[in-house]
Amino acid sequence: MVVTQIVVLTLSVVFIDANVYPSSRIVYYLHTTPASWVGARDSCNRYGGHLVKVVESDDLRADIITVDTFLEWKGAYSSLTSDVWTGLYKYLDTNTSSDQLMWHSCDPFSPLTDTNSGIGASLRASPHYCTSMDHDYKLQATNCTKELPYICQIDEGQCWFLPLENKEFKINATQSNTTEGLNACAQTCRNFVSAAGVECWGFVVINNTCEIYNSDKRHAYIRDLPTYITNANDKVAYLKICTGGEPTTMKALNRNVVVKPDAENCTKPADGAAWDSGVCYCDCDQPPVILAPEYLSMSVEEKVQKAVEGLKVDSKNTSAAFMKLNSIEDHRPSAQSLGGVGIGILCFVFGGLILLDMNVLIAHVIKLLGKLKPAETAEESKE
Repeated sequence: MVVTQIVVLTLSVVFIDANVYPSSRIVYYLHTTPASWVGARDSCNRYGGHLVKVVESDDLRADIITVDTFLEWKGAYSSLTSDVWTGLYKYLDTNTSSDQLMWHSCDPFSPLTDTNSGIGASLRASPHYCTSMDHDYKLQATNCTKELPYICQIDEGQCWFLPLENKEFKINATQSNTTEGLNACAQTCRNFVSAAGVECWGFVVINNTCEIYNSDKRHAYIRDLPTYITNANDKVAYLKICTGGEPTTMKALNRNVVVKPDAENCTKPADGAAWDSGVCYCDCDQPPVILAPEYLSMSVEEKVQKAVEGLKVDSKNTSAAFMKLNSIEDHRPSAQSLGGVGIGILCFVFGGLILLDMNVLIAHVIKLLGKLKPAETAEESKE
């Protein structure tokens, strides 16, 4: 078993291209209880998230497959039979009196280049103002009052590394560098990204050599382990994980029926803000803690109250209370011998007291029997 620990590192990074950031970690909360688009949006807003953004369907597919197959969702998404809401919606711009498209994350809509390339024109021409996504990650205009499951997304910053013990990569390393250890190699992998979007998605440390494995596909290696990973004694392959999340049955706060959502009053975060503000989990063998949406939705006062309740101890359910009414058996031979001697002494003392008064006790018994016999004779004579 390889034992590692979480280390928080400084985020001073020099990228190959100042405008290109490595992949950041995204947490997805799958709400399986259906809600209208506005109800879903408000649920995400409650804990600082936004409805899922579909910029590159292949990247989202990689994240969803990873979290649904290998991480916390445990097949909850693949078991859904309906579409899910996305964050893309249409609203009326009062300044131009025309319909505009925007993501719930406050990012303005830009034409997509993959299978969703026609969604912009389709949504503008549609009588509907919201969009949903099918299991092929294709978007379509949908009536906002329809109730569907939905995915809330939170940009959490740095990715983490999943250790696969007794494993190594089948393919040749993209690059090899002398390293000061596991942590330094993890930083090298975490920070690497090219202008073309190629980045490190796995590494191995062998004899102070850091072997880096790059790909232009998000979560390329964990999604196809048989192709890229093989058995190897005393080696550990580390895979970069930039996703996570929890399924939840939490219900939406409101059931408002809104056909035309209003524009969000928000500001788009700066590019790379999630990365720059994130904490690096560069060599942790467990994923960062993911808080449940029910907890994230609580007010500060509710969280404090929950923490206080969690710290309360039932005085009747403590070891001290138990010991007051119970004796603990001691199986040590010395303890049992000492206990036997104690019992013998007590028996000798109290037994001796009884023996000393035995003649008195016998005399009282004979006297009592003597009194009872005349009484019985008198009763018989009367009859």
